[in-house]
Amino acid sequence: LNDWALEGKWGVFPERIISGEANAALKIHFHAHKVFMVMGSTTQKPITVHLRLNGENLISEKGKDVVNSAIVVKAHTLYEVIVMNQSGEGILQVSADAPGLEVYTFTFG
Repeated sequence: LNDWALEGKWGVFPERIISGEANAALKIHFHAHKVFMVMGSTTQKPITVHLRLNGENLISEKGKDVVNSAIVVKAHTLYEVIVMNQSGEGILQVSADAPGLEVYTFTFG
């Protein structure tokens, strides 16, 4: 619980991590009612972020910024990723379809 891991090529910096290749992924094991992420793009082009919760596409517990189990990151902002019926535990997998995805932080509600 509360651990996270990276898969693929990532640049790790004090204030953010940046995907270095397509399909670079991160996983986080959380306990919360809501999950938010602050993300952006170094390329100034939209990056599609694919989401899975406990190994399944994010459908019923999706946040307002999720469409078809994905978020299109167009701006540096806070994105609502998960809204569960009640607080619970889960493993969120986030993968970028292109290099340049910046992930600054996760926040939980």
